[in-house]
Amino acid sequence: MKNLIPKNKIIIAIIVVFALFFSQSKHILAQACPVQADFSAQVSCTNVGEVQFTNLSTTLPGGMIDYYLWDFGDGNTSSAISPIHTYSSTGFFSVSLTAYDTSGCTNEYIESIPVFGPPTASFTFTPDNQCASDPVKFDASGSTGAGLNYTWDFGDGTVITTTTSDISHIFNAWNNATCDTYQSFVVLLTVTDYNGCTNSVSHVVTPMRKPQPILYDVSGYNFSNCHNEPDPDNPYDTLIVDNQTPNMQCVDSMTIVWGDGAVSTGLQAGDFPITHIYDSLGVYYLVFTAYGTNGCAADAQYIVANQSNPNVGLSALGPNSGCVPFTMMMRLENYHMNSPGTTYTWDFGDGSPEVTWSYMQPFINDTLTHIYYNSHCEYGKDFFTIEVVAENECETAKMEYPNVRVYVAPEADFEIDSAACVNEPVHFINTSQHGYGGDCDSTTFYTWDFGDGSPLSNAESPTHIYTTPGVYNVTLTACNIKCGCTDTTKQILITGVHADFDFTIPCFGDTSYFFDLSYAYDDSTYAPDPSIQIIDWEWDFGDGTTVSGVQNPAHVYATPDTFYVTLTVTNEYG
Repeated sequence: MKNLIPKNKIIIAIIVVFALFFSQSKHILAQACPVQADFSAQVSCTNVGEVQFTNLSTTLPGGMIDYYLWDFGDGNTSSAISPIHTYSSTGFFSVSLTAYDTSGCTNEYIESIPVFGPPTASFTFTPDNQCASDPVKFDASGSTGAGLNYTWDFGDGTVITTTTSDISHIFNAWNNATCDTYQSFVVLLTVTDYNGCTNSVSHVVTPMRKPQPILYDVSGYNFSNCHNEPDPDNPYDTLIVDNQTPNMQCVDSMTIVWGDGAVSTGLQAGDFPITHIYDSLGVYYLVFTAYGTNGCAADAQYIVANQSNPNVGLSALGPNSGCVPFTMMMRLENYHMNSPGTTYTWDFGDGSPEVTWSYMQPFINDTLTHIYYNSHCEYGKDFFTIEVVAENECETAKMEYPNVRVYVAPEADFEIDSAACVNEPVHFINTSQHGYGGDCDSTTFYTWDFGDGSPLSNAESPTHIYTTPGVYNVTLTACNIKCGCTDTTKQILITGVHADFDFTIPCFGDTSYFFDLSYAYDDSTYAPDPSIQIIDWEWDFGDGTTVSGVQNPAHVYATPDTFYVTLTVTNEYG
C-alpha cells in the first residue's frame, strides 16, 4: 500500500522544466509458417552405421520449400533431400531437419535415432537328455545388441517373446508307439534390437520321453458331484475313473492320490475302471501319476468337486446412508448349507479392494464392516451397490444390496495474503471443495467472519476493508444440508505507514537535504514497528522533479519560489 498520510512541506526555490513525449505504433500481421519439417529413418541391418533418411516435409497450399539442412548429431550436415549417412560410432543421435521455404520461414523437426551394430543371437541350455518332466533352463545372455527382445520357438508348438535373456521350458515329449527313449526338438532363438534388426540361432534339445497320464470320469460329469447336490445328510460321491493313457506299453505302473488321504499304487491297465467313494463334502485334488519304462514319470491333476451349488444372502445392520466417513455393516446370510470349499467375495462399489472370505469365516463371524471415505456422487453413480459372490467348483451365486448413499460435507478453505494494508480492499479467494448432499446436490453455503466485529458475509469470495491495523483471525465456514459444516481459520496482518520528513532550508542555488522520518505500524496504537520495513520512497519536489527509491535525497532548486514537497512511502506489504 502506498502512503496513507502524505506529508507536504514548503521550501523556497524556482525552476522551469520542459518535457516532450512522442510515440509511434505499427501493425504486424502474424501468420502460420507454411512449411512443416518431418522425416523417418531406417537403420541398415547389414551395413554397420548406415542410416537411410526419408524426407517427409510438407507445405501448406501456396508454399514452396527452398532447401533443407540436416544435422546428423555427430558433427556432420547435409543439404540433400533424403540423404544416406554412415555413422562412425554407435549410440543415440539427435538428428534435426530444418526446412526453409521461399518466404524465409523455417521449421525444424528433431528425433533421436538409435544406431547400433547388428545383433547376434547365442544361447546355452541345461540339462539335456533328462526326463521331459524336468524344466530345461535356457540362457541367452551371450547374445549381443542393443535393446534386445528374445523370441523362443521351442519346436513343440510353443513360441514365447520376452525382454529377459533367460527362460525355462518343459517339453511335451510324450511316449510314442515304439517307446523311443528320446525325442529331439530344434529350439530357435531370434533376437531383435532397437532398429528392428534380427539374428537367429538354433540348437537341438533332446529330452527323454515321458508318459501322458489321462483319467476319464466314467459318469461323464468331469469329476463333479454337483448334479447330485450332496449335503451333510448325504455327503457321498462315488467316483468311477478309467485310464486313457496312450502307449501303455511304455508305462510300468500308475498311482492315484485321491486327495482325501487314500492312495492307490502299483496300478496296471487291467485294474481299471476303479471306484472310489468320498464320504465328506469338499474339494479334493486328485493326482494321477504314470511311471514310464525308461524311468521317467509324469502326472496329471484333477479337481474332484463333491459340492452343491452355493446360496448366499445379504442384509444391512443399520442405516444405508450417511456422511463420510460412513460405516456400513452387513451380514452374510443363507450360507449355512453351502459346501466346504465355498468362498465369499465382497465388493463395496467404491473401488476399494475386494474382501474374500474362506468357507469357515462366516461360521466364526458373519458380519462385515466397511468404511466409505468417498461419495457415490464422485463416481458419477446414483448410489453404491454392495455385492457378495459365493463361489465353489459347482457354481457361483450373487447377491446385491443397492441404494447405499454416502454424502460429503464441504471442505472449507481459502487463500489470502499473509498481510494487507489498512483502509484498502482485501480480496479473499474461496478454494473450498464442495460436498455432496441429497441427489448429489453440491450447493454450498458460506459464512465469513473477518475477525474485526464487522457483519458476517455470505459471499463466495468477498472483498473486505479493515479500518484499523492489527492481527485478525478470518474464519470461513462452508455448509451443506446433509452433512453440516466445516470451517477453517487463517490470520491476516493489517498494517499501515505514516509518511513524514524534515529538510534543510538553503539559500538560492544551494543544495536542499531531505530526511525521511516515516515509519510503519501494525496495531491500533499506531506506534512504529521497526520490524516492518519501508521499501520505497517517492519524492515530488514541487518543481516538476521527482525521485523514486531514495530515502534521503538532495535537491537543488534553480530559481527562488515556494514549492509544495510531497513524500509517498510504501511498506513491504504493499
